Amino acid sequence: MLVGEYQFKLDSDDASDLYVDSNLASAYYSGHGMFSGFADINNPTSAEINALKSTTTSLYLTAGYHRLLARLQELRGSEGISIYYKYDTNRDGVFSDWQLIPKEKLFHSVSDLTTPKTQTMYRDWE
Repeated sequence: MLVGEYQFKLDSDDASDLYVDSNLASAYYSGHGMFSGFADINNPTSAEINALKSTTTSLYLTAGYHRLLARLQELRGSEGISIYYKYDTNRDGVFSDWQLIPKEKLFHSVSDLTTPKTQTMYRDWE
């Protein structure tokens, strides 16, 4: 992970929020579906990700591990969450393109929500 300013965006079905080191990084509340406005759901453009209705907050992150906590609330139907990030390491206001955090980098998935909290552990994002 590079030192710099990071921004995060969520795409989810339904409500979700993301905390990085206990700071709210992005939120997308109320009922809605995923992939709204994506021409290709497997390869969204930066403009399509920017257009998502989730909020974004700039966070300055140092080198090392940072704890990500994403929460998802599903009303009915299908469910899912995608976490995107971009960064500015030069502090010049120019950010990278949005990138999807691969599910392999995250410890828990939606199917893990049935696991009792006493049997879970959190893993830092690398």
